[in-house]
Amino acid sequence: MVICESNEIILRTFCSNDFNFCYQLLSNPKIMKNTGFRLPQSKEETRKYLNEWIDFSDHKFGKWLIEDRLSGESIGWIMLKEMSDNFCELGYMISENFWGMGYATKACNLIFKKFNLEQPNRILTARVDENNKASINVLQKMGMVVSKIDEENKMIFYELKK
Repeated sequence: MVICESNEIILRTFCSNDFNFCYQLLSNPKIMKNTGFRLPQSKEETRKYLNEWIDFSDHKFGKWLIEDRLSGESIGWIMLKEMSDNFCELGYMISENFWGMGYATKACNLIFKKFNLEQPNRILTARVDENNKASINVLQKMGMVVSKIDEENKMIFYELKK
């Protein structure tokens, strides 16, 4: 099911056919070192996560596949997670093949528009590894500002206040 779309990308719910792509993402050490996972995931762990994402994705919250509109190629995933009555967390993971092409920014902008329409009274948050300069740039482009620094875990927390 398509959640939202632009002229360039589609955000849709996951299906079981997305396993190989998800495993490609979750088993890549270069990608995983910048995530909350930190370490590459096994096939079994990937299958468990994919099943959770399939079950969890609804219209308002979940993890959704980012697809190129023209080629249908899978690019990554993006997440909107309910944290509390006041906060929602944004997260994403982009395939290494698509780094530096603006897909993270495009997907975040789509989620940002969706979030503003559906969650007008909530604050959007995100956390990023302090060494992940590309994601820091994406969050700053969206207008997010640093709200907290976790030096022990080397994470920076951002908020987008309305």
